[in-house]
Amino acid sequence: MVHVGAASLVATSAAAHQRAVVAIVGATLWDGSGAPALPGAVVLVEGERISCAGTPAACPVPAGAERVDATGRFLIPGLIDTHVHLLFRPNGVTHPSIRSDLRDLLARGVTATRDMGNNPERLLDAVREAQPAPRVFPMQLVAGIHFFSPESERTPGGVVRHAPASGGMRQLGWWPILYVSGGDPRQVIRQAREAGAVGLKLYQGLDSTQVARLSDAAHAAGMPVWGHGWVQPASVREQSQAGQDGVVHAAGLAGELIPRATRDSLRTSSALLQVTADSARSAAAARRPQV
Repeated sequence: MVHVGAASLVATSAAAHQRAVVAIVGATLWDGSGAPALPGAVVLVEGERISCAGTPAACPVPAGAERVDATGRFLIPGLIDTHVHLLFRPNGVTHPSIRSDLRDLLARGVTATRDMGNNPERLLDAVREAQPAPRVFPMQLVAGIHFFSPESERTPGGVVRHAPASGGMRQLGWWPILYVSGGDPRQVIRQAREAGAVGLKLYQGLDSTQVARLSDAAHAAGMPVWGHGWVQPASVREQSQAGQDGVVHAAGLAGELIPRATRDSLRTSSALLQVTADSARSAAAARRPQV
């Protein structure tokens, strides 16, 4: 069974958005409303808008409309992928594969994506150059001071120092904004909006007060705030209580197993991974009420 997004069929019809009316005829339509699938449907597209979707009687094809024969196919609303990372090479230079990646998404019926970590300005430039492509809505990464500082990790062989985690991220072309305690969250919002971001993604090194201030400022500007589960030290529960709208990467729920006083000392990337692994060693740990 082949699923084809409505916008995908239109996009493959050679700049159909420039034509007055495009009629997609003959497909089995599943519109997501809860109604049964409708065989032999007609969908009329005028410019960038679907003006009618239903039976041939309900949606007569106007004279002069371009017909797209979709007989034997399934027509569904455009899909939305809410968590992608369209990666870059060092210094934000786009990899040539981004064009094919975007077109592969479109061919599979994905007409919109939310990019959860990147350089919004450069990403949007790349998307404009890669048309036709899904609409891309980038989130702006935000992290605290520890994410930009060298890490010290205690091992059986002694203390190992690591370069700041932000350095590796920037090699991918991702550029998180630094937010320090006491800083003006409105400045973060301004930077994010100027770069083209639609919201914030909180990453690491933020306490519950910082999460609350960023969430309040973002909401005042009409922007959502999502974040990693456990942004060290703030836990998923504290992030939610501070006003954060959503959480990604459920493995971070392991932070709920650790007392607040301990979490503040677990700031290295490897510490988070170790705690997550430890919490998964038994079924009993996974069923603890905190999780």
